[in-house]
Amino acid sequence: MENTKLTITQGRKKDVKNGTILFEGELTYNEVDEIKKKITPTIQKYDELNIQLRNIENLDLTCIQLLFAFQKSFRALNKKLTFDIELPNDIKALIEHSGFSQIINI
Repeated sequence: MENTKLTITQGRKKDVKNGTILFEGELTYNEVDEIKKKITPTIQKYDELNIQLRNIENLDLTCIQLLFAFQKSFRALNKKLTFDIELPNDIKALIEHSGFSQIINI
């Protein structure tokens, strides 16, 4: 994952296991297997998770689909997953045209 920075941090809530995943850089097909390996354990570890996308240089549909599948996994376990996304306009347009904008709330 040389073009992607991924940081997972534990939240501070005492009554619920929560955390944050921060993505920066490129979220593309070339990175998707490593991203999946790193974020999959968080499904069992956290009851609430916030995914943040910052300083994203490139994002393709493969990673959008991974985030969508991740969201479905959280919902199936009655866990809470939220997105906090800051994207350049060209990447926002990709998400809107692909039909994923309502899912990840851009």
